[in-house]
Amino acid sequence: MKPRIRIAFAHFWRGFAPDHFRTWFPYLGGRYDLVVSRSPEVVFYSVFSRRYRNRADPRDADPAARYRRGDYLRVFFTGENVEPRMDECEFAIGFSTLVDHPNFLRLPLWVYENRGWGFGPERLVKRPDTDWERVAAEKTGFCNFVQSWSVAFRNAIAERLDRYKRVDMAGPVMNNMGGWRVPLTPNRVAAKAAFLRRYKFTLAVENAIWPGYATEKLVDPMYANSIPIYVGDPQASASFDPASYVDVARFGSLAEALEFVREVDNDRSLHLKMLATPWYRGNEVPRYARDETIAAFFDRIFAAALARRSHTDAK
Repeated sequence: MKPRIRIAFAHFWRGFAPDHFRTWFPYLGGRYDLVVSRSPEVVFYSVFSRRYRNRADPRDADPAARYRRGDYLRVFFTGENVEPRMDECEFAIGFSTLVDHPNFLRLPLWVYENRGWGFGPERLVKRPDTDWERVAAEKTGFCNFVQSWSVAFRNAIAERLDRYKRVDMAGPVMNNMGGWRVPLTPNRVAAKAAFLRRYKFTLAVENAIWPGYATEKLVDPMYANSIPIYVGDPQASASFDPASYVDVARFGSLAEALEFVREVDNDRSLHLKMLATPWYRGNEVPRYARDETIAAFFDRIFAAALARRSHTDAK
């Protein structure tokens, strides 16, 4: 019989439901009977309390959500650009590469959120029998830019690239597609991948630059074999092969990076070489993104909850 664990969620975004959690981590259902309860043994809490400020300095403790200590384990859980405070929780899950603590799991947003849409990390392992000439022939457009929130430096990069050649902007921000937008339903990632598939490049810019902070921006175009022009996590190349995408952080300036984009755009052999290069280093899912790594961390959380229960029952 599977162990039953009582859980609760707090300070998640409006519209969040426990089913989100179940789709992010479907393998947990085979190991535990997780029951949402008003008397939880484990509380997963995120950042969206009244204190939260979007794009605040991630080191700033003031806007970070807090959850009071109680007769339960507190698990801080976020994909936002907020550094966890390990002295205020028992476990934490987040993007950070700066936290060195045995009860912290580095888990970027794209790993689990995209799995919820059916696009797990294993889908980015490139097959050796792929016909890259055929893939390249599908690329009828130059570049796209799909953003929901206006960020000044991100918009400026899009404008600069658009001076070289038209960038199709199919989101709410800077839309130049006659108002048409990439649909978000019924499957956000599938719909976006279908749109990106026609483009050589995708301009992928995070809303903030911070070590380890990586959302879906980098990986969404990879599902569509559209080479990302990436501005974001300066440590992304530790997981992703920089020969497979344009990592602006590896160039001396934005101008140098965009000049390289121009070179790839006009050199078919270079374009094919980039397409054929594995996304992941070694063409293997990074250890932090593997199901077994994530499941093992949850095992530690739930084992601690069961131990706490046993201790309480023994009193």
